[in-house]
Amino acid sequence: MNEEYINRLIELYFDGSTTLEQEDELRRILADARPPYSPQIESAMAVMGYTAVMQARPAVSRTSVLRRSRMAMMAASVSIMLAVGLCWMLVSGRYNPDNSCVAYVGGEKVVSAEEVMMIMDSQLNSISLAHDNFESELIEQHQAISEIFNQL
Repeated sequence: MNEEYINRLIELYFDGSTTLEQEDELRRILADARPPYSPQIESAMAVMGYTAVMQARPAVSRTSVLRRSRMAMMAASVSIMLAVGLCWMLVSGRYNPDNSCVAYVGGEKVVSAEEVMMIMDSQLNSISLAHDNFESELIEQHQAISEIFNQL
């Protein structure tokens, strides 16, 4: 191709006057061009390359940007509300890590950690004893039924 024809196509491209066929031809010519490049060819390569890259990139819609910013604002609001609530609990004395072990026994509130642990230990021992008794009764009943069936 002669350089005058290429420069004419570039000029038409920058004026926005090329047809689709001329634009495709110019892309092919620039893709096959070998250095040294004229300043006009370098400019056309840069602009057409940028245009091709931007067309290939997925577009970010305005609604998705707004949706993300709304989500960020909601997350920030929730964080602020949690921080304010925690501060209020600490200042008002509603949260005291020393009194965090609480049990209600017979309708009475028990806050002593040692007493709560003793009550839990006693209850677990009662459950274990009931399990052992149930297991031995179950074995006795099974043996009695087996004896009845063995006699038949």
